[in-house]
Amino acid sequence: IIDPNAAKSAINSLLRQANTNAVKATQFSGAKSEQEIVKITRSQVEQLESQIQDGRDYVIRIISAGNYVQGEKEVRVFADVALNQQIFKAGAEIATVSIDSQNLTRQEVQERLNWLLAVSKFRAQRAGTLGEIEIGDDQIENLVDFIDQLTQSPEPVREIRAIVAENTYTAGPLKIDFVVMRNGKIIYST
Repeated sequence: IIDPNAAKSAINSLLRQANTNAVKATQFSGAKSEQEIVKITRSQVEQLESQIQDGRDYVIRIISAGNYVQGEKEVRVFADVALNQQIFKAGAEIATVSIDSQNLTRQEVQERLNWLLAVSKFRAQRAGTLGEIEIGDDQIENLVDFIDQLTQSPEPVREIRAIVAENTYTAGPLKIDFVVMRNGKIIYST
């Protein structure tokens, strides 16, 4: 928000979108999305408005204050604000998993990759990334090809690394590549 007067408009737009999402999640099909069910205190909105008026880039999430079920007439929310700053640089290593077997099964590779993804997600969240994680170009076919290369590798694979594909900011997403290196060179990657 560069113009302090624009903060209110941006917040209202964000709350309208949160309301639309809440109506879709809690109301029976056919409910009108203009029905206002999202509730946030005026003081929270004013605090949010004053917080984001300094011209810096922020990530704002509207979060449900509890669990709600279909048919709820009101959804209490609060705003979570974080400065959108660089968290990871492209090329940074997030996590590594060792592999000790030459004859890997698809199941073993998938388990190792799941573990590597879980560690990457944990470290990303701990570092402050709020967005999702994407692997490679986010195409399942490429991940399947990567698994095939690992299971059919004529030489043993010792480790798989999760490497940041591009600079990542608080808003995310964190884009990572799974990489297998040998003698300092990439031989397989997503």
